Amino acid sequence: MPSLIAIDLGSHAVKVAALRRTGRTYELEDQVTQLVPQSEDESPDLGARLAALDVLLAENPSWQTPGAEKVLVWPSSQAVFRRLLLPFTDKAQVEQTLPFTVEGEVPHDLDEMVMASRVMSVKEGEGTEVCVVLASEEAVGEVLNALATRKLDPSRVMLDADVLAFAAPRRDTSLVAVVDVGHTHTAVSVVLNGRMELSRSIDVGGRDLTLALAEASNRSYSDAEDVKNGSKPESWTAPMRDAVNGKAALLLAELRAFLITAEDQLHMEVDEVRLSGGGARYAPLAGFLQSDLQVPVRWAQNPETGGDLPNEHAAAQSAAWTAAGSSAVTPIDLRVGALSYRGGRDFLMMGGLFLVLAVVFLTVASLGIFVVRYTQMGSELAEVESLIVASVTDTYPSAEPSSLTSAFSDLNNLVVATEDRARVMGSGGGEPPTVQLLAELTQNRPPHTEVTINADVITISPKMITMKAETTDYTSAAKIEERLKDHHRFQRAEKSDERKKRDTIEFTITIPLDAGDEADEEAN
Repeated sequence: MPSLIAIDLGSHAVKVAALRRTGRTYELEDQVTQLVPQSEDESPDLGARLAALDVLLAENPSWQTPGAEKVLVWPSSQAVFRRLLLPFTDKAQVEQTLPFTVEGEVPHDLDEMVMASRVMSVKEGEGTEVCVVLASEEAVGEVLNALATRKLDPSRVMLDADVLAFAAPRRDTSLVAVVDVGHTHTAVSVVLNGRMELSRSIDVGGRDLTLALAEASNRSYSDAEDVKNGSKPESWTAPMRDAVNGKAALLLAELRAFLITAEDQLHMEVDEVRLSGGGARYAPLAGFLQSDLQVPVRWAQNPETGGDLPNEHAAAQSAAWTAAGSSAVTPIDLRVGALSYRGGRDFLMMGGLFLVLAVVFLTVASLGIFVVRYTQMGSELAEVESLIVASVTDTYPSAEPSSLTSAFSDLNNLVVATEDRARVMGSGGGEPPTVQLLAELTQNRPPHTEVTINADVITISPKMITMKAETTDYTSAAKIEERLKDHHRFQRAEKSDERKKRDTIEFTITIPLDAGDEADEEAN
């Protein structure tokens, strides 16, 4: 059974790479492919790709058993990449200001996106360089939910361009470009010493070459695909070659422009190209790249085995080996925020089922005991009331028993209300505890000259204070939390649920009171 499974839901084919762990090392157990049905009109949707995955699952049911880690390859064509320089070196400042900086750089509502990042460098006097990747939260969530229903809950979602850095030679003096020619797009990763420095998705892929060939030769899509890849011998005519090379020229132009920009930005030269992807099976493509870029073009390599990575399996294998720890660089993970990995859903569901059954059993048993005890207590209470009425009647013969029973009920309600009021106000004299807590909260917040805070709801219970509030920015929210923690009763205050709302930041602060009570006892 595999220990690690990487899933690449490609548009041309679904690819899965499975690794098996032996001691402290991994080895490739299997790599499989299932073609996705194609149409000349449009690229396959998610449903078609999941149907192809279902075929593989039927043939490999062991993938769905708990225990093996699963990772998902996310296409860079469905992501936004930015490399930003922030004028801070403090990690907390970087984390707080990064969302605002990104919001000004991309035409997207960050509330609808998942954002993952990796610090690239920290330089005193200059700041912190950060690599940021954004993707649609709805799109990522849809795929994760579909995989979870198939008992394939990925622990990580990794960008294809990021993990493809695994296929580049480790060099710290020059750049290597990994070019993965996929079905509908080409992912380009500019790599320095095994780490992706810049990324670009080009909207030209193997499908465009096939469509051009089909039109020029008046063939069906599937026949043109076989001719392009060389699996069906055919003499190429000049119109066929010109049509395909014309599409390849668009790819080369976009690639050349991006690599020039990368060299200018990173102040280094690209001295080699590593080629991968199913679209790279078009034989003349490697020669076109080498002639146009004037650098060596070689196949993507697996540093674990020393051999070449299979073209269309390059992303899946790179993701698997990266997740296994073969890369010295931690990959960017899109499972963040609301999509964070909870882990062990199969075990949790099983445990939840047993828990529900136990709760039902205990509830039924408790209900029976409650009914019996309730009946006994009702009889005892009626007897006590009768004794009270008899005693008062003996003392005041003119009193009506019915009015005495009503008076006793009213008195009982008053006692309950008084007890509730006593719990809130305290029973030891001095300042009421609820008022005291409110006073301490007010005294232990930053001055209004520094921070503006609007607390909409404050809930105080014997064990917990919950405050829902809003302020001007993330820095102010952090100051409020830290100031509260300075007080011994609020030292476990914790800020959560931060959300940007127009010009303000909404957040929640919860304060367990146990620690404060213990501190009071120690002080006394």
